[in-house]
Amino acid sequence: MLGDAILDVAGRMGDRDSTIHEGRSLSYRQLIDSSLRLASVFCSKDSGLNAQSSAREGKSKLPVAIQLGNCVDYPIVVTALAILGIPILPVHCQWNPDETLRSLGGRKISGLIGDSVALEKWRGFSTRTDLELMEIGNLRSLASDASLLDMSKRIPPQEGDEALCLMTSGTTSAPKLVIRSHGNLLNNSKNVGESLGWKKGARVLPVTPFHHANGFSNGLLLPILRGACTVILSTFFPSKLVAMVREESVNVLVASPIVYSSLLSYPEATASMQGLSQAISSGAALPLEVVTEAHRRWGLQIRELYGSSETGTISIEPVRSTPSLRSVGVAVPGVEIGIHSETGENLPAGEIGLIAVRSAAIMQGYWRPDGVQSACNSEGWYYTGDFGTLQHDQSIQLHGRRRKFINSGGNKIDPLEIEEVLNRFPNIRRSVVFGQPHSRLGEVVHATVFLAPMVEVDQKEIYSYLHKALADYKIPRVLQIKSAAVSNIPDKNS
Repeated sequence: MLGDAILDVAGRMGDRDSTIHEGRSLSYRQLIDSSLRLASVFCSKDSGLNAQSSAREGKSKLPVAIQLGNCVDYPIVVTALAILGIPILPVHCQWNPDETLRSLGGRKISGLIGDSVALEKWRGFSTRTDLELMEIGNLRSLASDASLLDMSKRIPPQEGDEALCLMTSGTTSAPKLVIRSHGNLLNNSKNVGESLGWKKGARVLPVTPFHHANGFSNGLLLPILRGACTVILSTFFPSKLVAMVREESVNVLVASPIVYSSLLSYPEATASMQGLSQAISSGAALPLEVVTEAHRRWGLQIRELYGSSETGTISIEPVRSTPSLRSVGVAVPGVEIGIHSETGENLPAGEIGLIAVRSAAIMQGYWRPDGVQSACNSEGWYYTGDFGTLQHDQSIQLHGRRRKFINSGGNKIDPLEIEEVLNRFPNIRRSVVFGQPHSRLGEVVHATVFLAPMVEVDQKEIYSYLHKALADYKIPRVLQIKSAAVSNIPDKNS
């Protein structure tokens, strides 16, 4: 599936560049050659992965961890493992074995591919002597002498087979392992590719680590599957990025808000940034001042991308005549978005509720020792854990997390506690409480309450009630009062 899709694109792209990294370029033809030779190494009798024998015996394949920085070897390793149907588990470069194993939550892995620094930490970790450690330089050497994989002898993976295992905290602090299939990843690339419209030969610079969900899906896989060239930057410095954009004729930049903020503080960036055709931001909320200043100075709209490890990309900000930060975009093709009440009813445009997502890109589920557990409800909806509104133009506005403590001046505030208090007030049908950024306190409490139809409530009465029930630091700084639609807002007592 995934490996075959990469090989298909690579076969059509031939000698055109697939990857450029610090003077080392890799054509699509070389990507095929290197990946098939490396896959052959993984299938050799000396390999502890036993990739093909496990499949023939009906055993599920254990993931292989990759602990590498962004480099030209990363797509080769990913393609080789994907061809064989071996699940890939990206690991943060700075994590030590303890952190990794804690995040795995008891799941075993069959091998770990890393550089000499990463493997030195693992070699001294006595509790995992059964783990095959593979140094990337040695693998590169072995692959150069190996024959190409005999594709006729391989057992190809199926659409629903596990392709990627991501370590995430999910919507709580407990570690979770997100399982995404070959079909999930291919559908995400199709959805995002159609939305962004990258052409063959586009030159994409992702300043996002490949071990992150977005970096893996949209920084590594998407450019390859679109026939683009990935220009890899190992370490971010504004001067280095600007030089690379200019020297490698980069026309698409994928980065985080802090990267764009840094570039705005670097005057020499202006000429290079003006030459971009697209700038995509992900990983955190994009400050309004960054959006407006980038548009003024560079003539470029930074478009925010919204997604998660579990869902893949959900939405992307469209190109607007006047860029703003009023939304995180509209759903990419193939993704359906709903705003639901706590009991699952669909809410009308403009009302705050839980963001629900349906698509073929959503994960298979969370790994459990007894199997993969789906996180979608019976209708296929996955709840992201975010509150949001869907506007009449189908754009999404975020309004905080469902279960996140608000940190206001060092005080940790549970929004659910405040909601429960508000919901006891006469004629309030439902409430939503969330934190909003504040320059001095970090965050302050905001609340929206929905009243029963045909009633009015004085805001002063609500505040008087709250002051009797809550400490002062928990009182919402902003309180919005809205009328609820009878058909969509269930009564709090129902």
